[in-house]
Amino acid sequence: MSLPKDKHIIVLFFLLYLLVVLAFGLVVRRIVIIQGKEKIGWLHLSDSLNRAYNDTTEIQPARGNIYSDANKLLVTTVPEYKLVMDFETLYARDTVLLADNRRLQKRIDQEQKKRHRDTAQINSWQRRIKKNRQMLFENQRDSLVLCLVKKFGNKGKTREQYVDFFRKGYKKRLRNGSDTWLFNKVSYTDLQEIKTFPVFREGQFKSGLIPEQLSDNRHAPYGSLAVAILGVKSTEKRGIEAAFDSYLAGTKGKGHTTKRAGERIIEYDIKPENGADVYSTLNIDMQDIAEKVLRNKLIELNAENGCVLLMEVKTGAVKVCVNLIKTGDSSYIELSNGNLALRSEIAPGSTFKVPTLIAAFEDKVVDINDTIDCQEGVWKYQDKEVNDLNKISRTPRVKGKISVSDVIIRSSNVGIAKLIVKGYEKNPQQFVNTLHRMCVDKPDIDNGFTGAMKAEILGPKEKKARKKNNPKLKSWSPVDLPVMSYGYSVNMPMFYTLRFFNAIANDGCMVEPQFVHEIKRNDEVIKTFPPKVVNPAICSQKTLSYIREMMLRVVEDTEHGTGKSARSKFVRIAGKTGTSEYDGKDKNRVSFCGFYPYEKPQYTCLVFIELPKQAGAASGGSMAGPVFKEIAERAMAMTTKLSIDDYSVDSLHEKYPSKMIGNTSELKFLLKKLNFNIEGKVPNDKFASVRRDSMGVFEWLPVNYSQNTVPSLRGMGLKDALYVAEKAGLRVNVQGRGKVNAQSLRAGDSFQKGQTIQLILK
Repeated sequence: MSLPKDKHIIVLFFLLYLLVVLAFGLVVRRIVIIQGKEKIGWLHLSDSLNRAYNDTTEIQPARGNIYSDANKLLVTTVPEYKLVMDFETLYARDTVLLADNRRLQKRIDQEQKKRHRDTAQINSWQRRIKKNRQMLFENQRDSLVLCLVKKFGNKGKTREQYVDFFRKGYKKRLRNGSDTWLFNKVSYTDLQEIKTFPVFREGQFKSGLIPEQLSDNRHAPYGSLAVAILGVKSTEKRGIEAAFDSYLAGTKGKGHTTKRAGERIIEYDIKPENGADVYSTLNIDMQDIAEKVLRNKLIELNAENGCVLLMEVKTGAVKVCVNLIKTGDSSYIELSNGNLALRSEIAPGSTFKVPTLIAAFEDKVVDINDTIDCQEGVWKYQDKEVNDLNKISRTPRVKGKISVSDVIIRSSNVGIAKLIVKGYEKNPQQFVNTLHRMCVDKPDIDNGFTGAMKAEILGPKEKKARKKNNPKLKSWSPVDLPVMSYGYSVNMPMFYTLRFFNAIANDGCMVEPQFVHEIKRNDEVIKTFPPKVVNPAICSQKTLSYIREMMLRVVEDTEHGTGKSARSKFVRIAGKTGTSEYDGKDKNRVSFCGFYPYEKPQYTCLVFIELPKQAGAASGGSMAGPVFKEIAERAMAMTTKLSIDDYSVDSLHEKYPSKMIGNTSELKFLLKKLNFNIEGKVPNDKFASVRRDSMGVFEWLPVNYSQNTVPSLRGMGLKDALYVAEKAGLRVNVQGRGKVNAQSLRAGDSFQKGQTIQLILK
């Protein structure tokens, strides 16, 4: 006998209730056991896991960026990755796909045996089998190889090498070792693109592609531009990267590895402090200009290398530092370890005649009105021959009597040597002491850069002191004095020459070259670098006026000036040429150092070229001068901002209109505001015209519009022209902007009401 339906439900509910109570009891029992009997065991397991994952580790901070003077990003950090293939994962994925296909095929076979088969379901399974086959690595390998070859070209493997790499790895199911390295180094951007390729787009756990992050790479968005002074792309820190490493590096943090939701994560104990951002003084646009101009000249001269330095006169901010070195394929590039501007073993040559003559003026051993007899361009002092001969023809460049100014303008070795020997022969140490006092070589320029940048001007006193420590050093010789006067027997890194010439441009005030103007962290300024005065006055204003005038004539004296190739139609340049020999007579260095514009100097620039091989005598004027000129012109064009008042007025342009026509009251208001002299009585009509006679006097004229005739609208503004034309009964079409310049219907002709008139405005 069966139970009633409602009692049957009650029994089922009771049984279900008993099962729930039993399950709950088992859970409670398990909790009690874990908290009691098994507690110690679980705690030991927890400790072992903590030991496995709680190892303390250093956390590297993000290195700061370097910016230009216009806040353009010059150096930043970009992550790089090594790509490794886990072919075992790839093989396992294919095994799953093949197993799925076998299972689906079995279902299809079973379904097809049925009398009433489900065709739609069979088609669905067949499509799935086809898709699985397409996903097999063997069927996607060629597409993947094609994408890799297209992406990396010659930088990666060849097509055959890729095919061989994937075939061998897949066959052997390789999981580690160098045979699994797909790429040793790729950028983050490249990695993201690679992840979209066939197979790899399925993710790490199916494709077997494992990206392993390498140490962060420093990246320069502008390529090799200014890398020598920035110090980027170097195996060791140099330039700004090294000098300001303590700011850029930040502070390391500490943390420990733990496991959350099945993933290993790092928890911070001490958070790292990211590096600060360094804002340099470099102007990337001016740097680009200087590099292009210098490269063109180096190619023309087939020179070994070259350098351009440019700094602001008032602040000392270095805007340009170009260092181009010739490579094996005869191209010229910047190298991070090739900063020519930091080299110490540079004999400046004839540019040194400028501080030499300033010292002579300051010690009053020379007068501006003195003359020097250069004889036939050759003068022998003891066993040293000093000459002003052309190196090719051996004819004298300078001979006979010349003025003190001509010593600089014509760059006479004989002239400057005779002046200095006459003034300091009895006390050569005085000459050296005056150069020291003027800060020609002291204090040292120390910007924290890797590599020496020391100037060295040694007199009898300094050489004697050094010889005590090193007897092999040469003693002072009397011929050192004349040789030193024109830039030999001294070491002057380019920045020292630039600094001294900048002082001449800056009314005698010497400021230190600066490469960084401020440092920020999270947009907050933490350090600034104001202009640093080295010497408020290198010489008297009288001496300064003499030297500035001489340097201007070096460029603008078209007959004798050695720097006339630097003369510009657009900006006045003052400077001094330099040529020096090294390692024998066949090796030359040429230079030109000066400032511009002459009236209100803004920039001081030095151009240096080493080992030019062009036919003819090496010349700082003809070789380095044109580079200086082009940089000055293009940089001034880029930086000069003119107001509208600076532009000259076109002489053919009429200041006032010869005739005006329009609303009478509005014309009256306008003419009153412009303070025009107007004769005649103001017409009572709504519209009137004003005409200017040959004497520049304006007079009022009435405007008469006859009924049923086309009015003259030329010279009117659009508002007045529309009013007059539509009141007369014309329909108006307008083209252009401004005042009415032409009308389609001739003034005075009759017309029909509603007729259209076309107005051309200009």
